[in-house]
Amino acid sequence: MVQIRLADVDFSDTAFLLQLHVRLGTLPAVLQAQGQRTPIVVKSKGDAWQIVTGFGWAHAARSLRWADMAAIVRDDLDLADALRLAAVEHVAKPTRSPLDRALAVHRLEAAGIPGHEVAELLGISEGHKNCIRRLADLPAPLREALREPHGLFSAGHAILLNRQRIREPGLDLAAWVGRTVRGGWSTRELERRLQRHDVRARSPRGVLDPGRSDPKRGRFRLLPRLVDAARIGTDDNDLIIAQFQDIIERLRVRRSISAPESSPPSGASPCD
Repeated sequence: MVQIRLADVDFSDTAFLLQLHVRLGTLPAVLQAQGQRTPIVVKSKGDAWQIVTGFGWAHAARSLRWADMAAIVRDDLDLADALRLAAVEHVAKPTRSPLDRALAVHRLEAAGIPGHEVAELLGISEGHKNCIRRLADLPAPLREALREPHGLFSAGHAILLNRQRIREPGLDLAAWVGRTVRGGWSTRELERRLQRHDVRARSPRGVLDPGRSDPKRGRFRLLPRLVDAARIGTDDNDLIIAQFQDIIERLRVRRSISAPESSPPSGASPCD
């Protein structure tokens, strides 16, 4: 272990940073209160130092205007081994966003590390790894929503909306992201609402007659040619079920609005 001058660290070199950007959070306060407890790991880079692990601590120390830090020099590491070491730190961090994980997958695989080993390093299955890798190719509104950790918008939400975008190129992704976050929807709830969205878009061919239905007033006109269950094709089953579920949901909302106010039982949600 050696003491290195922070002035000699190349902070612009992020070759081994397995996240989109360094998040300081409470690190400066922790460093100031407790001091440096773990050395960072660096490699020589000409006359400078290249950070392998400890990006957050190094940036925090610089923000506190420290002159130097304790470090372990690992010039024996090649690109792949240095990234393997960085992956250990990456997995231990609680501040990883979905896009951070996508970047980690990309950089580890680009270094020639086999896919099954990448999944093992990150503590996920190969299927999950392949799913995460696709996040980097998502449209901008979805990538932006995935930038921060512990957000209300997950990789699952993004994949559902991207599938819908492929089916419906004009879909307003930003609006759907906003609804999802404001509503605190789970992926299951988002999937259900997207199904209802599909139903409304296809309603001229479905059970509801949009020209004569007035959901706000509780009136629903059914197209007679699809009411006879014996004549309904199997391809229409899910569509029709979804449409009737939509009617039932609207009726429940109307009933909850018109019902006299009462206090919910202890421990229950008013929306239960």
